[in-house]
Amino acid sequence: MRRSFVALSPVMFVAFATLVAACSPPAQPAAPTAAPTAAPSAGAPKKIGIAYSNLIADSLSLWVARESGIFARNGLDVDLQ
Repeated sequence: MRRSFVALSPVMFVAFATLVAACSPPAQPAAPTAAPTAAPSAGAPKKIGIAYSNLIADSLSLWVARESGIFARNGLDVDLQ
C-alpha cells in the first residue's frame, strides 16, 4: 500500500497544481499604453529568395502563395529558385 502511494504522489501533485492553476482568477490586463503609430508607407517590396529542392508537395504552398498574390500583398518580391 505504501509503495503505490509513493508512486502516485507525483501524479497527485501535478493534478493538484493543475487544479489550483485552473481555478485561480485571471491576471489583470496591463494598462493600455499610447496608441500605436501608423504603419510606415509602403515602399518598394522587399526582395527575398527562397530555394527548394524539387517540385514536390512540400513546396506547393510557396507556389500557391506566389500565384495568389499573398507575397505581393505583404510587401514581398519573392524569387522561387
